[in-house]
Amino acid sequence: MRFALQLPATASLLRATVPGNVLNLSQAGALFVWDAPPPLTLVVGARFELSFFIEKPDPVRVKTWVTVRWTSTTGVGVQFDGLHQHEAEAVSRYLAA
Repeated sequence: MRFALQLPATASLLRATVPGNVLNLSQAGALFVWDAPPPLTLVVGARFELSFFIEKPDPVRVKTWVTVRWTSTTGVGVQFDGLHQHEAEAVSRYLAA
């Protein structure tokens, strides 16, 4: 189950950093929507590093590799590729709050 929200986020794509927001979140993945289109086209199966900050209940920076599972003109649905234990716990606490 995904939860609607809005968390500022950045995607690291090759040598570019693309600002945007995480608009929904689950234990397995997220919807990342960019502020402006990235400098390259993202396709299903592409990987990049996604970073966002969870403030509540405990502040944690989540920085993880993700795989694109679907695309749209404004963003991508991604699957997390191995959250660290403290990041997975932070996501769980955030979603439970």
